[in-house]
Amino acid sequence: MSKVFVLIIVLVLRVPLFLLGSPGCVPDSLIKVVGIDYCPMQFSDRTVNYYQNLALEQAKIKALDTFDISVMFTSTLKEYESKIEKGSVFNNLSSVFVNGVWVKTTSAPQYCKSKKDGFPIMNCRVEGLARPIEWVPAKFKYATLNSHFEDTVVFSHGEDFFIQFRTSESGYLTIFLDDAEYAQCLLPYYDDKATMVEVKADVKYTFFKPDMDLLGNKEIVNEYSLFADRDIDACRIYFIFSPKQLTKDFFFQDKEDAAKRGLPAGYLVPKQTKSVDFANWLQNARLRNSELQIKIVDLIIKKTLNR
Repeated sequence: MSKVFVLIIVLVLRVPLFLLGSPGCVPDSLIKVVGIDYCPMQFSDRTVNYYQNLALEQAKIKALDTFDISVMFTSTLKEYESKIEKGSVFNNLSSVFVNGVWVKTTSAPQYCKSKKDGFPIMNCRVEGLARPIEWVPAKFKYATLNSHFEDTVVFSHGEDFFIQFRTSESGYLTIFLDDAEYAQCLLPYYDDKATMVEVKADVKYTFFKPDMDLLGNKEIVNEYSLFADRDIDACRIYFIFSPKQLTKDFFFQDKEDAAKRGLPAGYLVPKQTKSVDFANWLQNARLRNSELQIKIVDLIIKKTLNR
């Protein structure tokens, strides 16, 4: 059994909005959309075609503004953002997911060069068809527990962290922690090569505690502690559940030397990938899997804890 250190890094998460989807996973209704946008032409050694492609992608993103956008900025972050000491930097962990997907370009994109603030830009106008996508209501319940097994979203620096989980239908689960730079896989555990763990309906699971493990292999259970880089820090937990297995189309980074981060002996850094790659995967998974259920919870880590 290994103790795992979860590092919280303060950066802004910018989630790409445009991702190509697959047919059959969204409603059949199509909407005509028009997108107009531009990209800066920063490098003289890049071709015109390169900048046209960038401008086209930006225009498609703009076209999808037709649909509602889900901005995941939870009440927890709103509450604690106002309590940060003046001069402190607070995580902007708001995740942005567009609720539409580009289906087809219906006319040739129109391009033209111009200048903005004295710098060259490539403009693009494109017309097409798009479909809405919907959030599936979650059929599971969860609790984030501190070292006293209290249900809370506020933790002290270095405190142990557990999750309880129960679903009304059998399926598969993965849990990620996102610190706005890296998305760290908390479940499946470090030595488990699966993309998701199988969970049974109506079973109350407690994760990250070996003596309460119900997944069948206590020897690989990781225990987690939360640490902060400043007086008040934050991270985001993603619960991702599906009746069927998901595939993973990103790579975890090579095992990181925990000592280089100044961690105590015996700690590990969880399996991780860049936040942007995780966001791409999650949005694509929404498009491919109409039964995917996602819940998001934000955690606060305080170096001085006053409950």
